[in-house]
Amino acid sequence: MNTAEELTAFLHFACHRPPVSALRERAQALADWGADFVPSAVLLPFEWHDGEACVWLTQRSEALRRHSGQVAFPGGKADPEDADAVATALRETEEELGVSADNWHIVGLLDDCFLPSGFVVKPVVALRRGRQPWQPNPAEVADVFAVPLAYALDASRYRSERVEHGQRRFTVYNLPYPDRRIWGATAGMLFHLAQNYSHWRRLP
Repeated sequence: MNTAEELTAFLHFACHRPPVSALRERAQALADWGADFVPSAVLLPFEWHDGEACVWLTQRSEALRRHSGQVAFPGGKADPEDADAVATALRETEEELGVSADNWHIVGLLDDCFLPSGFVVKPVVALRRGRQPWQPNPAEVADVFAVPLAYALDASRYRSERVEHGQRRFTVYNLPYPDRRIWGATAGMLFHLAQNYSHWRRLP
């Protein structure tokens, strides 16, 4: 991936024309287990910076009640006032990272990601178009860091294991990264992109 234009083209492909998806396998395993999943959304923040594409992730605060200390995308549970999943993702991102909605270009949505904890997450793919600095809310975010997209799109780097939850079996992905543990739903969303990258590269 050599230009910002290629980054935009690939992300659009992954949102609108994905031939494969790790998220669909998870949905098939969990969506029909009889639970009322709580709607939520996350922002997948991409950026072309200094000649390289990257994706931004957060390290959640250890003080949080749910998913404390985990690597995650900014986001959370939908509020009744939110117009849609995009509004949820943008609101939560501003609350967590202090970056306002007008700093993002929304590319599209990935498949729903179902969590065994009872949430159904809508992944909102966005490109950072402003340089408003991160202002992490310490009550929610311990750190913000970037992963080179070339690293995240290398499907051979991912590890997977079959787990069981509520008598349902599904695959959990893990992306090894220095001093971080990128796994679960976050790694699954990134693996969705890695799965489709080779398909995109073969397009005429």
